[in-house]
Amino acid sequence: MPKRKIIRQKNSEKTYTSYNLFVFSFYPKGQVSMEILSYYIILFGVFLVTLILVVSNQRALEEEKINMDARRILIATKNEIDIATNVGDGYSHSFFLPEVLQGSRDYNISISAEDQEIRIVYNERNVTLPLLTSNITSTIKKGNNVIKNSKGMITFE
Repeated sequence: MPKRKIIRQKNSEKTYTSYNLFVFSFYPKGQVSMEILSYYIILFGVFLVTLILVVSNQRALEEEKINMDARRILIATKNEIDIATNVGDGYSHSFFLPEVLQGSRDYNISISAEDQEIRIVYNERNVTLPLLTSNITSTIKKGNNVIKNSKGMITFE
């Protein structure tokens, strides 16, 4: 900002700076204050709208991460069962299922031999995938699992 010059008018007690003359000379002081206040209110409103959009987008991303993690666990387990079915008698393999999903969300994984499907339930959501066999005699658990194919029957230990 340029250095201010003090300009004195003849027969006048008022002193104006060059800044005052060019910017605020046409407006009363109260009007200028209201305009500045309205600019701040508009700026604050834009900030709030931006903040709300960022927070909602972040929540959607977190939810999508949980969905992808649940689907990854379900597909990995389905693939283990399908491999055991395709390889045949004598197959044995160990694999691990995490205790919780990303974000410390609990889940439940189950196998329905009658419907020939595997299901994962989390956050009031339910995802189901079909299996190649209905010859499954035990349940799957979180943590370490050993899948075996013994004479066409799939078991978990």
